[in-house]
Amino acid sequence: MRKRPVVIIVAVLIVALVVFSSVTAVSPWSALKREKGVIVGRGGSLVTQPSQKDVQDFVQALDRITGRPSIDPVTGQPKQLVNKGVTKQLKTATVDVFDEELIGKVSVDYFEGSDGLQTVFASAQNQRPAYIVPTPIGNKFLMEYEGSLYLIDLGEKKASPFLSSSVLGYDKSKAKDWRISWGTLASVNPAGTTVLFTTNRLSLVKQDDNFDRHYQIWMKDLVTGEERYVADGTYQRVLGWCGDIVYLAKHEIMQERAAESVVALNLSTGEQQVLLSGLVSCAATYPFLVYITYDSTLDVSALEVLNILDGNKKTIPGLKYDRYESIASTPGSKFVLIIAQPRKTSHARDVVILHAETLQTRVLPGDEKTVFRNYGFVDVNTITITVAHGNNEEETYIVGLQ
Repeated sequence: MRKRPVVIIVAVLIVALVVFSSVTAVSPWSALKREKGVIVGRGGSLVTQPSQKDVQDFVQALDRITGRPSIDPVTGQPKQLVNKGVTKQLKTATVDVFDEELIGKVSVDYFEGSDGLQTVFASAQNQRPAYIVPTPIGNKFLMEYEGSLYLIDLGEKKASPFLSSSVLGYDKSKAKDWRISWGTLASVNPAGTTVLFTTNRLSLVKQDDNFDRHYQIWMKDLVTGEERYVADGTYQRVLGWCGDIVYLAKHEIMQERAAESVVALNLSTGEQQVLLSGLVSCAATYPFLVYITYDSTLDVSALEVLNILDGNKKTIPGLKYDRYESIASTPGSKFVLIIAQPRKTSHARDVVILHAETLQTRVLPGDEKTVFRNYGFVDVNTITITVAHGNNEEETYIVGLQ
């Protein structure tokens, strides 16, 4: 008789604990470092970029007749969209771009390390797009600008042509049509000896309007300076390198929808081997390819991992999503960042962080009112995820991967 009250008390305590646990369940987002605004990684440092609201306000304030920016009442200068350093002081420089003569000016943002080395990237102030790639050539950076590649010397505030203006019978001075690209989508191999790029300079010979059909893949040897043709075609991006083999993501049309294929290109022979096709998206973290496939019959997608060394394919245990939408990686990291949709009928999206070698996953669940605006890697062990909530205010979570 005396034991019953004890049992009742224990039962009440269990119920209370269950209720308390459900009420105080903590979201994994709450444990993350959070900053206001749009923050991205640049060379291992954090940068605040203009938010969507900043861009909208800037555009709305443009003079309707001249298209010029409005004047800042504080500085008396035209208003500009600017990036700001978060963890380091961010500087901005104006670089003169020369191609025999001055052809333009480009704003670049940069961090300067204690060793004098710099991390350079395009500034938000540019009206024309400029894409910048680090190189092992001293403290210089490759910039894609106006359909060609230029080498930035920040000390001289100058950008000079990286590619030869006359090579193997092609003459850049004859490339008068803006649709002719002398060099684009540059990628530097890990050893720092080779730059791969794509060009449709063949259009100068064909002399027709099929510019998109005349793309070729070329390379430049950074040791000898030699530039040479490698293979026909083009690519969307370089996924990774392994000696003389470079892995490319290519665009294709499958069943009337845009898709990607993964091709292994041998730089010595020009041979191209298709490893995967019909993909929604893919990312590489050597020796693994992580990719999204789509079944049009069932209207669902799947996530798989391919080891390119042994050809072994694996699915990720425990993951159940109707759709995987996008995927990202960075050289040197085994982690892959994925945006996934739990159900086709839901507006919610989850962030899935996958370790490609162990197949372990970490899920940051989304909700119906959260929109993912931007995400990417700061370094091999850190990512940023920018979201907008119902009030359209943007904030960025900084996630450690270890």
